[in-house]
This record gives sequence, C-alpha cells and structure tokens, in this order.
Amino acid sequence: MGDIIRTVAAKSLEKIDPGNQKAIAALMELIDKPQVDDIIRMLAAESLGQIDPSNQKAIAALVELIGKPQLDNSIRRQAAKSLEKIDPGNQKAIAIWCLSRTSF
Repeated sequence: MGDIIRTVAAKSLEKIDPGNQKAIAALMELIDKPQVDDIIRMLAAESLGQIDPSNQKAIAALVELIGKPQLDNSIRRQAAKSLEKIDPGNQKAIAIWCLSRTSF
C-alpha cells in the first residue's frame, strides 16, 4: 500500500514541480526495490520520463532498468519510452536496447 501512495504522490509532484528532487528520489527508490510489483515499477519509470528532462540520476535509473533482462518486458519498454523523452539518443541505452531487442 505504501508503494502505491508513494507513486501517486510522486506523480502529483511531477505536475506541480517537474524538477522536484524528492519526487525523483522516491521514484528511483521504487524502481530499485526488489519487492515492488511490476505495475508500480512501470508507473515509476513512466513518471521519471515526465518529471525532469535531462536529470542524470533519472537517466541512469532508466538505462539500468532497460538492461535488466529479469524484469518484465513491459517495464523495460516503458523505461525505454521514458528515456526517449528525457534523453533521446542516449548511446548506452541504444546499445543495451539493440543487444536485448530479441528479448523485447
């Protein structure tokens, strides 16, 4: 329940203050937690793509998600879509995407 509340709060903060560092930190925490379910992780990845363009921490978190083949493909696709919004042309993400494209 706490993860859902955090996601809703972070999504609300994104609308109020797109550069809010606390919201970004909360979203990154949700992405990194192994016990978070796929839907919450996907929503957090989506929010990172809208909250702060060019935020290096958000970019790194999304690149890391793309490179985790153990995650559901829908999460990795959402991370790629979000990354495209905040850092189009990210060479590391493109390389990871190309290497794992057969698993998407």
